[in-house]
Amino acid sequence: MEKVPPHYPGFNISSIFCFKTLKRFHVLSIILIMLAFICGGANSAQLKPRNIAEKPFGIVMDERHDRNNISVKFIDDLDIGIDANGYPVDRLGSALKSQQALRLLEAINLEGGIWFRATGADEETIDEMRATAENNLGRKIADLNNYFILTISEQEKTEFWINRLNTLTDVEIARPIYLPPPPPLPDNYQNLQGYLNPAATGIDAEWAWSLAGGTGDNVAICDIEFNWNSNHHDLPLFQWWVPEGYTWSAWGYGPSHGTAVLGEMVSLNNGWGTTGASYGASAAVAPCYLNNVWIPYVAIEYATTQLSEGDIILIELQTWGPGEGFTNIEWDQPNYDAIIAAIGNGIHVVEASGNGFEDLDDPIYNQGHAPFLPENHSGAIIVGAGAAPSEFGGSDTERSRLEFSNYGSRVDLQGWGERVMTTGYGWYYESEGPDYYYIDEFGGTSGAAPIVASAIAIYESVMEVQTGSVIDPAAMRTILVDTGSPQQAGEFPITQKIGPMPNIRAALEGTNVINSSNLPSSYVLCQNYPNPFNCETTISFDLPEASFVSIEIFDLLGKKVTSLINSKQSAGRYTVNWNAAGFSSGIYFYKLQAGDYTEMMKMSLIK
Repeated sequence: MEKVPPHYPGFNISSIFCFKTLKRFHVLSIILIMLAFICGGANSAQLKPRNIAEKPFGIVMDERHDRNNISVKFIDDLDIGIDANGYPVDRLGSALKSQQALRLLEAINLEGGIWFRATGADEETIDEMRATAENNLGRKIADLNNYFILTISEQEKTEFWINRLNTLTDVEIARPIYLPPPPPLPDNYQNLQGYLNPAATGIDAEWAWSLAGGTGDNVAICDIEFNWNSNHHDLPLFQWWVPEGYTWSAWGYGPSHGTAVLGEMVSLNNGWGTTGASYGASAAVAPCYLNNVWIPYVAIEYATTQLSEGDIILIELQTWGPGEGFTNIEWDQPNYDAIIAAIGNGIHVVEASGNGFEDLDDPIYNQGHAPFLPENHSGAIIVGAGAAPSEFGGSDTERSRLEFSNYGSRVDLQGWGERVMTTGYGWYYESEGPDYYYIDEFGGTSGAAPIVASAIAIYESVMEVQTGSVIDPAAMRTILVDTGSPQQAGEFPITQKIGPMPNIRAALEGTNVINSSNLPSSYVLCQNYPNPFNCETTISFDLPEASFVSIEIFDLLGKKVTSLINSKQSAGRYTVNWNAAGFSSGIYFYKLQAGDYTEMMKMSLIK
């Protein structure tokens, strides 16, 4: 891959020494702190301290590591900038001014080292995000402004510079950066969207679609990974979120993985192809390979600044673990720190557990920042991969752990890890080219996590309509776990925990704001209104159960002139409009066919 020079966001030589660089005293930050104190929120003396990993010494890198770049985190609350010579400098205090530090920074500079800030937003915005998260969570979180990337030219000296930087007291930790591993890829497959079905087969998304907000239409979802096909004709328009000053690349990954993930959640309800479980949600994507460095936490930070409370970040990545297999993305502390900041700002974070066959309760994970211990819970929802039902070709007892899925007490919920029908790849349908590709064999924890993200989008959206307020991430996790379809034992016991699968109906009925007894008891086709009509009329109908619905319009001679609906719908009451602007006056008939029910009625168009 051709290397491009990194861009250094926020670099302004004159600003380094001027008063406005006193970002720690930014007016809005002071206001936030004063409000937190007045309102009884957590102050700095009451905040639970961070669990900071010990510095590694004697680092030895291997083929998994990026030898061109080093992650450097300076200790919290230093105000680090880049000076006119390209050196990191503390703009408020005496840090980085020891002879040891000055000699080391000069040596790095002489050997062509280049520094740039690893944040997804300006310093003031990151400070405000941190203050909000600390006040809401009652715990100290990492100063994300103090993450930097050091790009070096002599790859054989990478370990040397890491170990030297870790001798500085002002450096919290310097560490290697991993090259991107493969994403959690599918294992076994299916050819129907059974995950939309009622529990315990699926999450009961189709039932929720008849509810106000039940398609996720009040929520935005941002998918974080490598690449997507924005031209796929069964996907809605979605935004690409790349921080200012960064360029992105796909690190050699094609667009199919991201396209499949989006398809599960937001593919269009257009009568053909697939239908996303939360097809009404807004979608965005945030690439994680930026400035030729794999830095997912920058994408997470930037997505947090673009989203609102109640929105969702889906992280479709895994990382290298301390054992032999891939592990959850929180094992890399910069990602963990950024995830906590997102949770603290009211964002639901959903993560693939990873396809590493790993037990996250293994004592090997109880080191460093130890993200999987209960006391260090980030607040995110980690998703494992469960077996699909046998009627959809599942390879084991439904909702039992699939072998490849990481598991443990920290894994909260599961989705189908096999037989997922969605957009992308072309293994099921490819004759019209990549913009119409479909796969009936997607899976892995990659396939499971979007199912859970969709359940969150639907629940959040319906509750916002019903209550006018958003759901706290911790409350969301508790509700979906408590009302989900339980994990079952198969080849592997339930003690190898991947959690239950969400049951949207049970979760919503448990809130007492949704009552399934209000659904229709029989099929009904109503007379259109108005009738006679001039150009536009409305047709209403009731469905007592999920059905494949067809509404067609015929002229007086019995010739079909148009079709208004031709898709599967869940139980509920519906209306559909017919705009007859292009038709001549006369008698027309409209026909409803739903399951075994058929009804036809007459209407008059008068112009």
